[in-house]
Amino acid sequence: MICTALIITGCSNDYEDIFNGNNKDVIAPIEMDGEDAVAWANMESHGWLQELVPAALVELGIILPDNPSLPTESFKKDDYAAIVNDSQSLKDVVGLNGVEFSWPDIDFKKYSLVLGWFIAPGSGFRVANQRLQTKKEKNVLYLEIKPYTEIHTAALTVEYFAAIYPKQEGNIVEISRWNNY
Repeated sequence: MICTALIITGCSNDYEDIFNGNNKDVIAPIEMDGEDAVAWANMESHGWLQELVPAALVELGIILPDNPSLPTESFKKDDYAAIVNDSQSLKDVVGLNGVEFSWPDIDFKKYSLVLGWFIAPGSGFRVANQRLQTKKEKNVLYLEIKPYTEIHTAALTVEYFAAIYPKQEGNIVEISRWNNY
């Protein structure tokens, strides 16, 4: 019992270092100013992310299932993220309900866009915090997953996220997640 507590404490300390800024190799998303900030703030709501990110991933050539809100056998059952480094890859996209979305203007000479999904144990979960670390030839995205509320369904769902970071090279992203629930 004591060993289990020590292991859990040790693991949580690693994640605390990542999210509290003590780990200097890990960077947080950029907070944008001006009108762009309004657009990104609106994306925080569940509906925007559920519509915009899957459509953008399809534009990037990433195959999603017919109903991306539910995992299927053909659906990659792991968490996934991609780095977008040019505006040609990211045009206005048409969401699941046929609604057109425009991304805010992103200066891809300075910034990279990280898009992705995570498999949640039910509806009502979100990325509470995320940090990116560049390691040898790959990027590691640390995600802290929390519920919106204590009430949620108990069926697996796919939840989406997006964030802007300082310019990153490559597009391979490994996800390391911390379930904080």
